[in-house]
Amino acid sequence: MLPFAIVLTPLWIAVIVLSALCAALLASWLFKKDDAIERRREEAIEAAAELKKFGWDQLADVLIKYAIGDYSGLLGEIRALRKQIMDSDKARALVGNAIVKGLPEVMKDDVWAAKVRKVLGLPAEPESVPAAPAVPTTKP
Repeated sequence: MLPFAIVLTPLWIAVIVLSALCAALLASWLFKKDDAIERRREEAIEAAAELKKFGWDQLADVLIKYAIGDYSGLLGEIRALRKQIMDSDKARALVGNAIVKGLPEVMKDDVWAAKVRKVLGLPAEPESVPAAPAVPTTKP
């Protein structure tokens, strides 16, 4: 026989139900918080891919370090980027590389292509290249 008796009064039943409800709400909140963090990391990876496509590789590396949670690597990447930006020759090379890599992507959009042509003093529409004459083929 037990040394004490367990009596489930309505008060104790309410305490048990409310405790279970609080535990479920806490677990739900923690999982939602985790989902928000993961969504933010996924967005950082997507932004890094876009930056790489347009030639901003070092900024993309900073975002990737953030996304994977490598904060010491993130600090190193930021320091390296700061050093590169502070040196005028390296900064020019960084921007030039981004222009060279990003220009083909920009030129796919007709509006931006027209703006680039205007800035460069080129005709508004690219000159069309005449098609090569068709080569006749004979069947044996």
